[in-house]
Amino acid sequence: MEAIDIKKKDFILICLLLVIAAVMYGVWYFTSEKENLYVQVTVDGKVYETYQTDKDAVYKVETDNGYNVIEVKSGKVSVTDASCPDKICVHENAISSGGQSIICLPNKVVVSVIEKKEKNDKEIDGVVK
Repeated sequence: MEAIDIKKKDFILICLLLVIAAVMYGVWYFTSEKENLYVQVTVDGKVYETYQTDKDAVYKVETDNGYNVIEVKSGKVSVTDASCPDKICVHENAISSGGQSIICLPNKVVVSVIEKKEKNDKEIDGVVK
């Protein structure tokens, strides 16, 4: 009979921990700063343009190699059209988190979501001796 009580207590403890974890994830998800996310487009390794992710818009990036149409919608970024023959970049899933990228090799275009951090007075830029 004691074994049944221990199993019930273990089950209750596991459920309680799962609820606490879910609440903590929800608080983190809804309070995370999405305003600091930007779309950075590089062409042939050089920064072409940087756009905000909090404004819905469509941008056309024209290069010597072709064009890419980039759509920002509800904080998600995708390539909706491209002049490249394989269109792999068009079939990629939308990106929305810092560090994610969509790459179009034929056009030499990289679309990345980056996080710009505001400078904090406590940060050290460099040390001079």
